[in-house]
Amino acid sequence: SPSGTRKNCLLLNFAIQRISEAGHQQEIASSKAVASDLMVFSGVLETELVRLQAVPYDTLHYEIESFLRISSQSQTHYLLAQVVLLRAQEKCKSSMLARVQQEMERYTVKTKSALARHTGWLLAGLQQYPKLHQTLNFMLRPSAKLSTSDVIKLHGLYKEQPPPPIKFIQRSDVLQLLLGQLFEAGKNFAAEHVGKVIFIVATATCVPQDGSDLGNQELRIAEVTDAIEQARVACSRNTVGAEEIKGVVSTLRPLVAAWPVVGSGVIQWIASKLHAPGFLVSSSARLNTQAYLSLIGTVMTKHPLQWPSVLELLRGCLDLKPPRKDKEAGGDLQNTHAVHSFMSAWHKQILDMILQLLRLGHVLPVLASITEWAAAGADAELHRYMIVKLFEVVEPPYSSVFAGCMIKFIRNKGRGLTDEIKPLVVEFLQACEEHAFEGQVKEDQVALYEACSI
Repeated sequence: SPSGTRKNCLLLNFAIQRISEAGHQQEIASSKAVASDLMVFSGVLETELVRLQAVPYDTLHYEIESFLRISSQSQTHYLLAQVVLLRAQEKCKSSMLARVQQEMERYTVKTKSALARHTGWLLAGLQQYPKLHQTLNFMLRPSAKLSTSDVIKLHGLYKEQPPPPIKFIQRSDVLQLLLGQLFEAGKNFAAEHVGKVIFIVATATCVPQDGSDLGNQELRIAEVTDAIEQARVACSRNTVGAEEIKGVVSTLRPLVAAWPVVGSGVIQWIASKLHAPGFLVSSSARLNTQAYLSLIGTVMTKHPLQWPSVLELLRGCLDLKPPRKDKEAGGDLQNTHAVHSFMSAWHKQILDMILQLLRLGHVLPVLASITEWAAAGADAELHRYMIVKLFEVVEPPYSSVFAGCMIKFIRNKGRGLTDEIKPLVVEFLQACEEHAFEGQVKEDQVALYEACSI
Protein backbone atom coordinates (compact mmCIF):
# COMPACT_ATOMS: atom_id res chain seq x y z
CA SER A 1 0.00 0.00 0.00
CA PRO A 2 1.17 3.61 -0.49
CA SER A 3 1.31 4.15 3.28
CA GLY A 4 3.63 1.13 3.58
CA THR A 5 6.03 2.10 0.79
CA ARG A 6 6.05 5.86 1.49
CA LYS A 7 6.08 6.08 5.28
CA ASN A 8 7.60 9.57 5.30
CA CYS A 9 5.07 11.09 2.91
CA LEU A 10 3.53 14.05 4.75
CA LEU A 11 0.51 14.14 2.44
CA LEU A 12 -0.34 10.48 3.13
CA ASN A 13 0.17 10.90 6.87
CA PHE A 14 -2.06 14.00 6.83
CA ALA A 15 -4.75 12.09 4.91
CA ILE A 16 -4.62 9.18 7.35
CA GLN A 17 -4.91 11.56 10.29
CA ARG A 18 -7.96 13.28 8.76
CA ILE A 19 -9.53 9.88 8.09
CA SER A 20 -8.97 9.03 11.75
CA GLU A 21 -10.54 12.30 12.90
CA ALA A 22 -13.57 11.50 10.74
CA GLY A 23 -14.15 8.36 12.82
CA HIS A 24 -12.73 5.65 10.55
CA GLN A 25 -10.20 4.26 13.02
CA GLN A 26 -11.26 0.68 12.35
CA GLU A 27 -10.35 0.98 8.66
CA ILE A 28 -6.97 2.47 9.51
CA ALA A 29 -6.20 -0.10 12.18
CA SER A 30 -7.01 -2.97 9.80
CA SER A 31 -4.05 -1.99 7.62
CA LYS A 32 -0.91 -3.88 8.70
CA ALA A 33 1.27 -1.34 6.93
CA VAL A 34 -0.23 1.49 8.97
CA ALA A 35 -0.10 -0.53 12.21
CA SER A 36 3.64 -1.10 11.75
CA ASP A 37 4.28 2.64 11.48
CA LEU A 38 4.52 3.91 15.05
CA MET A 39 3.95 7.55 14.12
CA VAL A 40 0.78 6.92 12.12
CA PHE A 41 -0.76 4.31 14.43
CA SER A 42 0.10 6.26 17.59
CA GLY A 43 -1.65 9.24 16.02
CA VAL A 44 -4.78 7.12 15.53
CA LEU A 45 -4.68 5.88 19.11
CA GLU A 46 -4.00 9.32 20.57
CA THR A 47 -6.97 10.69 18.66
CA GLU A 48 -9.09 7.90 20.13
CA LEU A 49 -7.84 8.56 23.66
CA VAL A 50 -8.60 12.27 23.39
CA ARG A 51 -12.09 11.40 22.19
CA LEU A 52 -12.61 8.92 25.06
CA GLN A 53 -11.82 11.58 27.66
CA ALA A 54 -14.61 13.76 26.27
CA VAL A 55 -17.43 11.19 26.00
CA PRO A 56 -20.20 11.04 28.65
CA TYR A 57 -19.93 8.29 31.22
CA ASP A 58 -23.00 6.43 29.96
CA THR A 59 -21.28 5.85 26.60
CA LEU A 60 -17.74 5.27 27.93
CA HIS A 61 -18.07 1.48 28.14
CA TYR A 62 -19.46 1.40 24.61
CA GLU A 63 -16.69 3.65 23.26
CA ILE A 64 -13.96 1.66 25.02
CA GLU A 65 -15.13 -1.45 23.19
CA SER A 66 -14.36 0.27 19.89
CA PHE A 67 -10.87 1.22 21.10
CA LEU A 68 -10.23 -2.33 22.33
CA ARG A 69 -11.03 -3.85 18.96
CA ILE A 70 -8.63 -1.47 17.26
CA SER A 71 -5.77 -2.10 19.68
CA SER A 72 -5.97 -5.89 19.86
CA GLN A 73 -6.13 -6.93 16.21
CA SER A 74 -2.54 -8.22 16.30
CA GLN A 75 0.48 -8.41 18.59
CA THR A 76 1.88 -5.32 16.83
CA HIS A 77 -1.30 -3.35 17.42
CA TYR A 78 -1.40 -4.38 21.08
CA LEU A 79 2.25 -3.57 21.81
CA LEU A 80 2.07 -0.16 20.15
CA ALA A 81 -1.17 0.63 21.98
CA GLN A 82 0.44 -0.23 25.32
CA VAL A 83 3.41 2.04 24.54
CA VAL A 84 1.11 4.91 23.55
CA LEU A 85 -0.89 4.52 26.77
CA LEU A 86 2.25 4.49 28.92
CA ARG A 87 3.53 7.63 27.20
CA ALA A 88 0.18 9.32 27.69
CA GLN A 89 0.14 8.45 31.42
CA GLU A 90 3.64 9.90 31.84
CA LYS A 91 2.33 13.22 30.53
CA CYS A 92 -1.05 13.11 32.25
CA LYS A 93 -2.01 11.06 35.32
CA SER A 94 -5.53 9.98 34.48
CA SER A 95 -7.71 7.28 36.01
CA MET A 96 -9.43 6.97 32.63
CA LEU A 97 -6.13 6.09 30.93
CA ALA A 98 -5.35 3.52 33.61
CA ARG A 99 -8.79 1.99 33.15
CA VAL A 100 -8.39 1.83 29.38
CA GLN A 101 -5.03 0.10 29.80
CA GLN A 102 -6.50 -2.52 32.15
CA GLU A 103 -9.57 -3.04 29.97
CA MET A 104 -7.35 -3.46 26.90
CA GLU A 105 -5.27 -6.10 28.66
CA ARG A 106 -8.36 -7.91 29.98
CA TYR A 107 -10.01 -7.90 26.56
CA THR A 108 -6.88 -9.17 24.79
CA VAL A 109 -6.27 -11.91 27.37
CA LYS A 110 -9.89 -13.04 26.98
CA THR A 111 -10.06 -12.95 23.18
CA LYS A 112 -6.47 -13.49 22.03
CA SER A 113 -3.77 -14.73 24.40
CA ALA A 114 -2.76 -14.69 28.06
CA LEU A 115 0.65 -13.44 26.92
CA ALA A 116 -0.90 -9.96 26.71
CA ARG A 117 -0.84 -9.82 30.51
CA HIS A 118 2.92 -10.44 30.59
CA THR A 119 3.48 -7.70 28.01
CA GLY A 120 1.66 -5.22 30.23
CA TRP A 121 3.61 -6.33 33.28
CA LEU A 122 6.96 -5.93 31.53
CA LEU A 123 6.10 -2.46 30.29
CA ALA A 124 4.93 -1.50 33.80
CA GLY A 125 8.23 -2.66 35.33
CA LEU A 126 6.98 -5.66 37.32
CA GLN A 127 10.18 -7.59 36.44
CA GLN A 128 12.00 -5.30 38.88
CA TYR A 129 10.20 -7.17 41.69
CA PRO A 130 10.90 -10.87 40.96
CA LYS A 131 9.06 -12.29 43.99
CA LEU A 132 5.92 -10.26 43.25
CA HIS A 133 6.15 -11.12 39.54
CA GLN A 134 6.35 -14.82 40.32
CA THR A 135 3.47 -14.68 42.81
CA LEU A 136 1.09 -12.74 40.54
CA ASN A 137 2.01 -14.89 37.56
CA PHE A 138 1.11 -18.01 39.53
CA MET A 139 -2.10 -16.51 40.94
CA LEU A 140 -3.45 -15.40 37.56
CA ARG A 141 -2.60 -18.46 35.52
CA PRO A 142 -5.57 -19.93 33.57
CA SER A 143 -8.08 -21.79 35.80
CA ALA A 144 -6.05 -20.79 38.85
CA LYS A 145 -7.29 -21.08 42.40
CA LEU A 146 -5.94 -18.80 45.06
CA SER A 147 -3.66 -20.84 47.33
CA THR A 148 -2.58 -20.22 50.90
CA SER A 149 1.03 -19.82 49.80
CA ASP A 150 0.03 -17.09 47.30
CA VAL A 151 -1.69 -15.14 50.06
CA ILE A 152 1.19 -15.53 52.52
CA LYS A 153 3.73 -14.34 49.93
CA LEU A 154 1.61 -11.39 48.77
CA HIS A 155 0.85 -10.36 52.36
CA GLY A 156 4.53 -10.52 53.29
CA LEU A 157 5.60 -8.42 50.30
CA TYR A 158 3.16 -5.61 51.12
CA LYS A 159 4.04 -5.71 54.81
CA GLU A 160 7.67 -4.94 53.93
CA GLN A 161 9.06 -1.41 54.12
CA PRO A 162 9.08 -0.10 51.51
CA PRO A 163 6.48 -2.33 49.82
CA PRO A 164 6.31 -2.86 46.03
CA PRO A 165 4.24 -0.34 44.02
CA ILE A 166 0.60 -0.60 45.03
CA LYS A 167 -0.56 -0.43 41.39
CA PHE A 168 0.25 -4.11 40.87
CA ILE A 169 -2.46 -5.27 43.30
CA GLN A 170 -4.93 -2.54 42.32
CA ARG A 171 -5.58 -4.39 39.08
CA SER A 172 -9.19 -5.52 38.67
CA ASP A 173 -8.21 -9.15 37.98
CA VAL A 174 -6.18 -9.37 41.20
CA LEU A 175 -8.87 -7.70 43.34
CA GLN A 176 -11.68 -9.79 41.84
CA LEU A 177 -9.76 -12.98 42.57
CA LEU A 178 -9.18 -11.95 46.19
CA LEU A 179 -12.76 -10.75 46.73
CA GLY A 180 -14.08 -13.96 45.22
CA GLN A 181 -12.12 -15.92 47.80
CA LEU A 182 -13.69 -13.85 50.59
CA PHE A 183 -17.29 -13.66 49.39
CA GLU A 184 -18.23 -16.40 46.93
CA ALA A 185 -20.44 -19.08 48.43
CA GLY A 186 -18.69 -22.41 48.84
CA LYS A 187 -15.17 -21.00 48.96
CA ASN A 188 -13.30 -22.41 51.93
CA PHE A 189 -10.09 -20.71 52.97
CA ALA A 190 -7.97 -21.30 56.05
CA ALA A 191 -9.43 -19.08 58.79
CA GLU A 192 -6.02 -18.02 60.04
CA HIS A 193 -5.19 -16.52 56.63
CA VAL A 194 -8.49 -14.74 55.87
CA GLY A 195 -7.17 -11.65 57.66
CA LYS A 196 -4.21 -11.56 55.26
CA VAL A 197 -6.53 -11.53 52.25
CA ILE A 198 -8.58 -8.73 53.79
CA PHE A 199 -5.41 -6.74 54.53
CA ILE A 200 -4.28 -6.99 50.89
CA VAL A 201 -7.68 -5.88 49.59
CA ALA A 202 -7.98 -3.02 52.10
CA THR A 203 -4.45 -1.82 51.31
CA ALA A 204 -5.10 -1.90 47.56
CA THR A 205 -8.34 0.02 48.13
CA CYS A 206 -6.97 2.77 50.37
CA VAL A 207 -3.40 3.49 49.25
CA PRO A 208 -3.04 5.97 46.33
CA GLN A 209 -1.29 4.62 43.25
CA ASP A 210 1.76 6.80 43.88
CA GLY A 211 2.10 5.22 47.34
CA SER A 212 1.77 8.53 49.19
CA ASP A 213 0.25 8.68 52.68
CA LEU A 214 -2.66 11.13 52.87
CA GLY A 215 -2.50 11.35 56.65
CA ASN A 216 -5.40 9.11 57.68
CA GLN A 217 -4.34 6.08 55.67
CA GLU A 218 -4.00 3.63 58.57
CA LEU A 219 -7.39 4.66 59.94
CA ARG A 220 -9.03 4.21 56.55
CA ILE A 221 -7.43 0.78 56.07
CA ALA A 222 -8.76 -0.22 59.51
CA GLU A 223 -12.28 0.97 58.58
CA VAL A 224 -12.28 -0.89 55.25
CA THR A 225 -10.91 -4.01 56.98
CA ASP A 226 -13.73 -3.90 59.52
CA ALA A 227 -16.38 -3.34 56.80
CA ILE A 228 -15.12 -6.26 54.70
CA GLU A 229 -15.03 -8.57 57.72
CA GLN A 230 -18.59 -7.63 58.75
CA ALA A 231 -19.85 -8.18 55.20
CA ARG A 232 -18.00 -11.49 54.85
CA VAL A 233 -19.50 -12.82 58.08
CA ALA A 234 -23.00 -11.71 57.02
CA CYS A 235 -22.65 -13.44 53.65
CA SER A 236 -21.62 -16.68 55.33
CA ARG A 237 -24.88 -16.94 57.31
CA ASN A 238 -27.66 -19.35 56.49
CA THR A 239 -30.27 -17.51 54.36
CA VAL A 240 -33.02 -20.12 54.10
CA GLY A 241 -35.62 -18.41 56.31
CA ALA A 242 -37.26 -15.02 55.89
CA GLU A 243 -35.85 -13.59 59.11
CA GLU A 244 -32.35 -14.78 58.28
CA ILE A 245 -32.24 -13.14 54.84
CA LYS A 246 -33.73 -9.91 56.24
CA GLY A 247 -30.99 -9.82 58.86
CA VAL A 248 -28.30 -10.32 56.23
CA VAL A 249 -29.72 -7.54 54.04
CA SER A 250 -30.00 -5.09 56.95
CA THR A 251 -26.34 -5.75 57.80
CA LEU A 252 -25.06 -5.54 54.23
CA ARG A 253 -26.99 -2.54 52.92
CA PRO A 254 -25.14 0.24 54.84
CA LEU A 255 -21.80 -1.47 54.22
CA VAL A 256 -22.50 -1.74 50.48
CA ALA A 257 -23.63 1.89 50.34
CA ALA A 258 -20.54 3.19 52.14
CA TRP A 259 -17.76 1.07 50.61
CA PRO A 260 -17.44 0.29 46.88
CA VAL A 261 -15.11 -2.64 47.60
CA VAL A 262 -17.81 -4.26 49.77
CA GLY A 263 -20.31 -3.71 46.97
CA SER A 264 -18.00 -5.50 44.56
CA GLY A 265 -17.61 -8.42 46.95
CA VAL A 266 -21.37 -8.66 47.54
CA ILE A 267 -21.96 -8.75 43.78
CA GLN A 268 -19.69 -11.80 43.61
CA TRP A 269 -21.55 -13.39 46.52
CA ILE A 270 -24.93 -12.82 44.86
CA ALA A 271 -23.66 -14.23 41.56
CA SER A 272 -22.44 -17.40 43.27
CA LYS A 273 -25.80 -17.78 45.05
CA LEU A 274 -27.93 -17.25 41.93
CA HIS A 275 -25.83 -19.68 39.88
CA ALA A 276 -25.76 -22.34 42.59
CA PRO A 277 -27.23 -25.70 41.43
CA GLY A 278 -30.81 -26.01 42.54
CA PHE A 279 -31.30 -22.37 43.54
CA LEU A 280 -34.17 -21.78 41.12
CA VAL A 281 -36.13 -24.77 42.42
CA SER A 282 -35.48 -24.10 46.09
CA SER A 283 -38.28 -23.01 48.40
CA SER A 284 -36.43 -19.79 49.23
CA ALA A 285 -35.77 -18.72 45.61
CA ARG A 286 -38.49 -16.05 45.49
CA LEU A 287 -37.65 -14.43 48.82
CA ASN A 288 -33.89 -14.56 48.32
CA THR A 289 -34.12 -13.14 44.81
CA GLN A 290 -35.95 -10.08 46.12
CA ALA A 291 -33.25 -9.61 48.76
CA TYR A 292 -30.42 -10.00 46.24
CA LEU A 293 -32.02 -7.56 43.80
CA SER A 294 -32.49 -5.06 46.63
CA LEU A 295 -28.75 -5.18 47.35
CA ILE A 296 -27.94 -4.95 43.65
CA GLY A 297 -30.11 -1.83 43.50
CA THR A 298 -28.02 -0.26 46.27
CA VAL A 299 -24.80 -1.01 44.38
CA MET A 300 -26.27 0.47 41.19
CA THR A 301 -27.36 3.66 42.93
CA LYS A 302 -24.26 4.29 45.03
CA HIS A 303 -21.43 3.04 42.81
CA PRO A 304 -21.72 3.88 39.08
CA LEU A 305 -18.27 2.45 38.35
CA GLN A 306 -19.70 -1.00 39.11
CA TRP A 307 -22.47 -0.78 36.51
CA PRO A 308 -20.60 -3.03 34.02
CA SER A 309 -20.22 -5.75 36.68
CA VAL A 310 -23.89 -5.47 37.63
CA LEU A 311 -24.96 -5.67 34.00
CA GLU A 312 -22.80 -8.75 33.45
CA LEU A 313 -24.42 -10.42 36.46
CA LEU A 314 -27.97 -9.56 35.38
CA ARG A 315 -27.32 -10.57 31.78
CA GLY A 316 -26.08 -13.96 32.98
CA CYS A 317 -29.29 -14.41 35.00
CA LEU A 318 -31.37 -14.15 31.82
CA ASP A 319 -29.81 -17.42 30.64
CA LEU A 320 -30.51 -19.33 33.85
CA LYS A 321 -32.98 -22.21 33.69
CA PRO A 322 -34.02 -24.77 36.32
CA PRO A 323 -32.40 -28.21 35.97
CA ARG A 324 -34.48 -30.60 33.86
CA LYS A 325 -34.36 -33.31 36.48
CA ASP A 326 -36.05 -30.97 39.00
CA LYS A 327 -38.97 -29.96 36.83
CA GLU A 328 -41.15 -32.71 38.26
CA ALA A 329 -39.91 -32.24 41.83
CA GLY A 330 -42.35 -31.62 44.62
CA GLY A 331 -43.11 -28.37 46.41
CA ASP A 332 -44.04 -25.11 44.72
CA LEU A 333 -42.57 -26.20 41.39
CA GLN A 334 -44.41 -29.48 41.03
CA ASN A 335 -45.23 -29.31 37.33
CA THR A 336 -44.04 -27.80 34.09
CA HIS A 337 -46.66 -25.04 34.11
CA ALA A 338 -45.59 -23.91 37.57
CA VAL A 339 -41.96 -23.90 36.48
CA HIS A 340 -42.72 -21.80 33.40
CA SER A 341 -44.84 -19.35 35.40
CA PHE A 342 -42.17 -18.94 38.07
CA MET A 343 -39.33 -18.52 35.58
CA SER A 344 -41.27 -15.98 33.52
CA ALA A 345 -41.91 -13.86 36.63
CA TRP A 346 -38.30 -14.33 37.78
CA HIS A 347 -36.83 -13.21 34.46
CA LYS A 348 -39.14 -10.19 34.41
CA GLN A 349 -37.70 -9.16 37.78
CA ILE A 350 -34.23 -9.37 36.24
CA LEU A 351 -35.33 -7.32 33.21
CA ASP A 352 -36.81 -4.68 35.52
CA MET A 353 -33.42 -4.34 37.23
CA ILE A 354 -31.68 -4.06 33.86
CA LEU A 355 -34.15 -1.34 32.94
CA GLN A 356 -33.31 0.47 36.18
CA LEU A 357 -29.66 0.37 35.16
CA LEU A 358 -30.64 2.04 31.89
CA ARG A 359 -32.57 4.72 33.79
CA LEU A 360 -29.50 5.51 35.85
CA GLY A 361 -27.44 6.22 32.74
CA HIS A 362 -25.88 2.94 31.56
CA VAL A 363 -27.83 3.24 28.32
CA LEU A 364 -25.86 1.93 25.34
CA PRO A 365 -24.24 -1.00 27.17
CA VAL A 366 -27.69 -2.09 28.38
CA LEU A 367 -29.13 -1.92 24.87
CA ALA A 368 -26.16 -3.84 23.45
CA SER A 369 -26.53 -6.51 26.16
CA ILE A 370 -30.27 -7.10 25.75
CA THR A 371 -29.89 -7.11 21.96
CA GLU A 372 -27.33 -9.90 22.32
CA TRP A 373 -29.75 -11.70 24.63
CA ALA A 374 -32.59 -11.38 22.11
CA ALA A 375 -30.39 -12.59 19.25
CA ALA A 376 -29.40 -15.66 21.28
CA GLY A 377 -33.00 -16.89 21.29
CA ALA A 378 -34.75 -15.08 24.14
CA ASP A 379 -38.30 -16.05 24.97
CA ALA A 380 -40.67 -14.05 22.72
CA GLU A 381 -42.90 -13.08 25.64
CA LEU A 382 -39.94 -11.64 27.55
CA HIS A 383 -38.73 -9.86 24.42
CA ARG A 384 -42.10 -8.15 24.03
CA TYR A 385 -42.16 -7.31 27.74
CA MET A 386 -38.83 -5.54 27.49
CA ILE A 387 -39.88 -3.59 24.38
CA VAL A 388 -42.98 -2.26 26.13
CA LYS A 389 -40.99 -1.38 29.27
CA LEU A 390 -38.38 0.47 27.21
CA PHE A 391 -41.03 2.63 25.59
CA GLU A 392 -42.33 3.53 29.06
CA VAL A 393 -38.90 4.95 29.90
CA VAL A 394 -37.46 6.54 26.75
CA GLU A 395 -38.67 9.75 25.13
CA PRO A 396 -37.46 11.99 22.27
CA PRO A 397 -35.25 13.52 21.15
CA TYR A 398 -33.16 10.43 20.42
CA SER A 399 -29.51 10.42 19.43
CA SER A 400 -28.66 8.54 16.24
CA VAL A 401 -26.59 5.96 18.15
CA PHE A 402 -29.37 5.31 20.67
CA ALA A 403 -32.04 5.14 17.95
CA GLY A 404 -29.95 2.67 15.95
CA CYS A 405 -29.52 0.42 19.00
CA MET A 406 -33.25 0.54 19.79
CA ILE A 407 -34.18 -0.32 16.21
CA LYS A 408 -31.81 -3.29 16.23
CA PHE A 409 -33.27 -4.60 19.49
CA ILE A 410 -36.90 -4.21 18.39
CA ARG A 411 -36.28 -5.67 14.95
CA ASN A 412 -34.25 -8.66 16.20
CA LYS A 413 -35.49 -11.75 14.35
CA GLY A 414 -38.71 -9.92 13.57
CA ARG A 415 -40.28 -10.78 16.91
CA GLY A 416 -42.24 -8.71 19.36
CA LEU A 417 -44.48 -6.74 16.99
CA THR A 418 -47.94 -7.39 18.42
CA ASP A 419 -50.88 -5.02 17.93
CA GLU A 420 -50.09 -3.55 21.35
CA ILE A 421 -46.50 -2.74 20.35
CA LYS A 422 -46.94 -1.55 16.75
CA PRO A 423 -48.26 1.96 17.58
CA LEU A 424 -45.36 2.47 19.99
CA VAL A 425 -42.87 1.41 17.32
CA VAL A 426 -44.39 3.69 14.68
CA GLU A 427 -44.29 6.66 17.06
CA PHE A 428 -40.66 5.90 17.84
CA LEU A 429 -39.69 5.57 14.16
CA GLN A 430 -41.37 8.88 13.32
CA ALA A 431 -39.34 10.56 16.07
CA CYS A 432 -36.18 9.10 14.49
CA GLU A 433 -36.81 10.33 10.95
CA GLU A 434 -34.32 13.19 11.37
CA HIS A 435 -31.48 10.64 11.43
CA ALA A 436 -30.06 9.33 8.15
CA PHE A 437 -29.34 5.71 8.97
CA GLU A 438 -27.19 3.50 6.77
CA GLY A 439 -26.49 -0.20 6.29
CA GLN A 440 -28.18 -2.76 8.51
CA VAL A 441 -29.86 -0.15 10.71
CA LYS A 442 -31.53 1.38 7.65
CA GLU A 443 -32.73 -2.05 6.54
CA ASP A 444 -34.11 -2.74 10.02
CA GLN A 445 -35.87 0.63 10.05
CA VAL A 446 -37.58 -0.08 6.73
CA ALA A 447 -38.50 -3.62 7.84
CA LEU A 448 -40.08 -2.27 11.03
CA TYR A 449 -42.18 0.23 9.07
CA GLU A 450 -43.37 -2.60 6.83
CA ALA A 451 -44.12 -4.90 9.77
CA CYS A 452 -46.15 -2.19 11.51
CA SER A 453 -48.23 -1.50 8.41
CA ILE A 454 -49.45 -5.11 8.16
